[in-house]
Amino acid sequence: MADSEWIDELSQWLELQGIPFEKTVEELEGQILPLIYFPTKNIKLLLFDIYDWEQKPLSESYGTKLSQLAATTGNKYICLWQDLWYTKQALLKARIRSVLGFFTRLHARHCVVSRIDKPLMESFFNTHHLQGSTQAKLKYGLFLKKQYIQKYLGENFPTHENALIAVASFSGARTMKWGDRQDFRSYELLRFASLQGYVVVGGMDKLMKAFMHENQPDDIMSYADKDWSNGRSYHVLGFKQVVDFEIATYYWVNSKTYERYPENRILQQYSLEELKSQGWIRIINSGSLKYIKTLCKE
Repeated sequence: MADSEWIDELSQWLELQGIPFEKTVEELEGQILPLIYFPTKNIKLLLFDIYDWEQKPLSESYGTKLSQLAATTGNKYICLWQDLWYTKQALLKARIRSVLGFFTRLHARHCVVSRIDKPLMESFFNTHHLQGSTQAKLKYGLFLKKQYIQKYLGENFPTHENALIAVASFSGARTMKWGDRQDFRSYELLRFASLQGYVVVGGMDKLMKAFMHENQPDDIMSYADKDWSNGRSYHVLGFKQVVDFEIATYYWVNSKTYERYPENRILQQYSLEELKSQGWIRIINSGSLKYIKTLCKE
């Protein structure tokens, strides 16, 4: 392995947390990948080193193979990348603890929903979402009422106003021009994130209801990142899976700074030759799942 230091750091952190795990390997497409297995949870963290990937990349459809493995073994696979460990370590740690069941539970009934502005959305997503922020037309915040702040969030949060604990962002309306959804006013749920280390029971549902009440969509589309999600939360919200993308999303990672950008964005600034000469490495995620929640009567 080109750089095992980050895996050692991850293992040491898990030991300090008192979380039982096993360091092992898994074969995928003829390659041996390091992983961390949580036997009491049937969760496997596949560990992707960007330097190893540069030498021996997997195919675009490796995410589909992982989905098949999950279906046959009953294990959940999570893809954890080296660059994110170095650039978003606090958020990764919170995500790992959350999927293992270590989080603080908040309740949407103690919250109110309000529209928020772009700077507040961007600040929240850049802190609490692995993919950071994105452009969005409609932005909604879930605020814990101030009388509950000290009880649930502690003394580090100011109690003179409600506290922002979750955000959902949506596209503007698009009228579909063909297919089964022709003439539907369709919106896309672009991002959702809650405060690191917290799960808001009913939070996404409350944000969705506020959005639907104001905008009256015919349907809502969204995508689940297969690196982390099996889409279960979408099913709970009434979405139906329509596509399992075998062709994954390409990213470029700077091998010195570990900055990561989607390929379609970075190629607007640099050519492939420039990226390679400057030490950028091309990687691909494990794909995504497309979901649609239909609201109008067809």
